Amino acid sequence: MHVLDEIDAAVRHHSARRRQLALAQAELAERRFTDEVPDVVRVTVNGAGELLDIELAPGCLDADRRPHLLGDRITAAVAAARRKAAGAAREALSELIGERGAAWITGGDAEPEPPPRGRRSAPEDQGTDEYFEDKDSSGFLEEQPWRP
Repeated sequence: MHVLDEIDAAVRHHSARRRQLALAQAELAERRFTDEVPDVVRVTVNGAGELLDIELAPGCLDADRRPHLLGDRITAAVAAARRKAAGAAREALSELIGERGAAWITGGDAEPEPPPRGRRSAPEDQGTDEYFEDKDSSGFLEEQPWRP
């Protein structure tokens, strides 16, 4: 196989994967996810997590139903519905781009932390002041080879 044929095949494969991904995202956006706090509120979001509807239950603003908590309850219901949508998105996208990529796109996992770098420190038997005094006394700071 010629190099240009390999490049052409890779481009076709990439284009097909992009179409599959776009189709999966469009199908997911059409889906609806709901959550509710019984007798208070029901919310609906689409597969992209966009809020589509908020339905308040009759009497949820009555004084004996603690209406001052309505905002918190709506927020909790929206968050739960969005988690359902993100879970469905992660499941659908993991088939196309793998589990780690799907989790990263849907916000399930952050990018993995790079391994910590080794930290250089002063030798254990010297304090910081003694360490730098030792460097000064050996000419470390006095010598400046870049100066004429």
